[in-house]
Order: sequence, then structure tokens, then C-alpha cells
Amino acid sequence: MLKRPNGLILWRGISLLDNRTPIFVAVTGIYRRSENSKTGDMLQTWIQRDDMHPWHAVKLGLDAAICGDCKHIGDPESGAPRTCYVTPHGPGSVWRSRIGAPHPATGSPQATYPMANDEHLALLTGRAIRFGAYGDPAAVPTTLWATLAKHAARWTGYTHQWRSRPDLKPYLMASVDTPAEWADAVESGWRTFRVKRAAAPRLPNEIQCPATFSETGKRFRQCADCAACMGAPPRPGHANGAGVVIDVHGINAGGF
Repeated sequence: MLKRPNGLILWRGISLLDNRTPIFVAVTGIYRRSENSKTGDMLQTWIQRDDMHPWHAVKLGLDAAICGDCKHIGDPESGAPRTCYVTPHGPGSVWRSRIGAPHPATGSPQATYPMANDEHLALLTGRAIRFGAYGDPAAVPTTLWATLAKHAARWTGYTHQWRSRPDLKPYLMASVDTPAEWADAVESGWRTFRVKRAAAPRLPNEIQCPATFSETGKRFRQCADCAACMGAPPRPGHANGAGVVIDVHGINAGGF
């Protein structure tokens, strides 16, 4: 009989971003829905170092193993600010659940999240899934995302590693930060997701993220019900393969 874990470990291995760091992928929200008002009822996947609490990785500048060359992770040595909208609080909770609290009798760690098997896959089927609530999906073999996409009702996913990982194009949006990056990604056949300052204009064939209040003052739909960020090629619900743009947001938006 299946237990009722709210999280599962989907994969464990060596990061494809540096080919040396042990990482894991967890999925949460199986029985207790996410409280994220923007995404709605989506399963959340977390790509994290297996050997270090995410707070330590951020403070030491060692999160490139899961985030690659993303410019938003910051650099403690140079003083470059962290502008990522995700704080390590949520990933820290996932990391602790992965490790588990010590067993009261033996003192050995008890893993809260079990390793997923074929039987657990039924819990993910037909759900909306967020590929990478934390971390870049490019750190993980494409086969994992292909499997999840096969079973998901819809998904969202983004990567800053789009220049080097064209194999992820069917599943992820290219995260771009400048008009020049946007042009390069579009020319390479990617659909794009771009963060901009509030006063900056949209670029050709970009749509405003339907899950934000920007410009319209209304939220038209949550990510769980939207099909705008499912990678390429275009699918029903996409505006002719349009890119998606969102105004900078989050606790670190001031450093953008």
C-alpha cells in the first residue's frame, strides 16, 4: 500500500552543470497543495545540492552547481548582489525533509521523502508540475523532465543554460535577461521567458505573464491552469509560440 508522503525524491546523482557535485531532485505538494498564489495547485520540483544546506551554498557562493551561470545568484567574492526571486527558506525545508530528523532510538537520520518508484508515478499523473521551483533543470538529465512531461497535464520550466542545452527546448523556456539574449534565443528556436523592469516595453511577439497583476491590474489565470510556459514547439493555448515577459519581482528585485 502506498504511504502518503507529501514529497518524493525523483532523482539523485551528479550535477550536469559541474560534473562533480552530488544533487537531488524532490517533488512536493502531492497531498498538501502549494500555497503559492501565483502558481496555484502545482507540484513543485526542487533541484538542490545533496551535500549542503541551501543557505550555506548561497552564502559561500556554491550554488552554481544547481544554478549554472545564472547571473541572478550573485557572487560573495565580488560583491555582486543576489537578485534571484527565490530565497533559500523553501529549499531549506525541502532539504531538511530529505535528510529527516534523527530516529529517537538509533540516532540515525529518517528520510521524510522516500525515493520515488513506478507506483508513486501515479501520484504525479495528470497534475500540473513546476520544473524547477529552485535550481536549473539543466543540472539534471533530460530524461527526467521528459518522463514528467509525459505524465503531466501541463508544466512550467525555465533554464539559463539554453545556449548549451538545446535538448531541453521541448520542455523549458529560455530564461533571458536582455533584448540581445532574447534575440539570440529566438533565433535558436527557443521560446523565451524574460524579466524586465516595470517601465521597459515588451519585445515583438511577447505576451505579459497571465499570472501577474502587471499592466492590467488583474490576474487572469494561475500557472496551474496556463499553458504559456511549456517550452517549444508551440502547443494549444500558446500565442503563436510567443515569448512570455514578467516585471521584476521578489525580495531581491531592487538589485535587478
